[in-house]
Amino acid sequence: MRESIANVFVINFIIVFTIIFIGLFATSSSYTKASKVKNMVLDIVEKYADELGEVDTLPSEIENEIETSLSRLGYRLNKDQNNKCKKIDGAILMNGFSNYHYCVYKHPKAEDNTIYNGNAPRRGNYFTVITYMYFDIPLIGQHFELAVQGETRTYFEEVKYNG
Repeated sequence: MRESIANVFVINFIIVFTIIFIGLFATSSSYTKASKVKNMVLDIVEKYADELGEVDTLPSEIENEIETSLSRLGYRLNKDQNNKCKKIDGAILMNGFSNYHYCVYKHPKAEDNTIYNGNAPRRGNYFTVITYMYFDIPLIGQHFELAVQGETRTYFEEVKYNG
């Protein structure tokens, strides 16, 4: 009797270890994909930072470049095409509608933003990008997402020398 109880304990231990290992692997691969997407969107935003400093929405050519890159990476489509981005104090949401679920925020410098003057950067604009890790649990039929966030450096305006 003692051996059968020990065997059941060992089998349960193996099953629990396997479930934990699969969960860690799924989390790791999902985080890798979300951070790759975040870095790709940050690279595009940094490439066009001078143009984005003047506007409060993403221009269509920049949005098309982001969406083309997201489709190449295999990022999940936004089923209902509604933007689920949350409001951040002192930031302007730049993408209102998208085929993919990502958020680009502009944090305007203090002179341009009088409402949130205490939270605004003093020297220049910077941008925040949020992408999401997706998890589908097939037995329960539940799916949820976790945010992965990144920021650009602060972009200073060009200083002209009058000498």
